Amino acid sequence: MSATHRPLSRSQAPDTSATGLTYAAIGFGDHHRHVTALDGTRWFATVADLTGKPHCGPTASTALTGLRSAMLRAAGLEFVVAPVGEPVVQLGERYALSVLPAVEGSSVRTR
Repeated sequence: MSATHRPLSRSQAPDTSATGLTYAAIGFGDHHRHVTALDGTRWFATVADLTGKPHCGPTASTALTGLRSAMLRAAGLEFVVAPVGEPVVQLGERYALSVLPAVEGSSVRTR
């Protein structure tokens, strides 16, 4: 898979109907899941609590705007795996969902 991922329009986005959903003990602050689609494609889904993202905005509404903006900026970077389809989908007033291609790898500490 290429390291470059661009957001797709809603009509271009793949069908991500899931046959499997498992907790991903990765990172902190958001809720992460590994997703397996009907066709076997693997995805990484994250649900953000917008009330816990002051760096994106002081309210849930402004945090949603800030998170969308950050995801769109990240999509232009070759070393970032960006969301597929709509970069951030609001789930009620407090949460937002992003779905990204699953990529095997690990982070590297530079210091």
